Amino acid sequence: MANNLGIEGVYHVYIKWSPTGDVGADTAIGRTHLTFRNRQTADEFYRFLTTATDTSGKNPVFSLLVRNGPQFWYFDVTPYAGSSKFSLSQILMESVGV
Repeated sequence: MANNLGIEGVYHVYIKWSPTGDVGADTAIGRTHLTFRNRQTADEFYRFLTTATDTSGKNPVFSLLVRNGPQFWYFDVTPYAGSSKFSLSQILMESVGV
């Protein structure tokens, strides 16, 4: 019997960001396409994002991070209004140091 653990391939996740007050009105704020080796890796990254804190370790990086399905995520950029940190990579680099 084949072992399903370790099956590698390509697993896609689409993540959208916009201000909470403008979720439905402006869907063009931003979208990112993430590619993972498998769903397990994507799940681990999602768990990391939900527990990520700033460099002080006190404040969560994301005030809202929603998983609408395994491959569709959404996060709020309202806390970053007025800054250049809108992309997922910019937020993680500047907030967490990743």
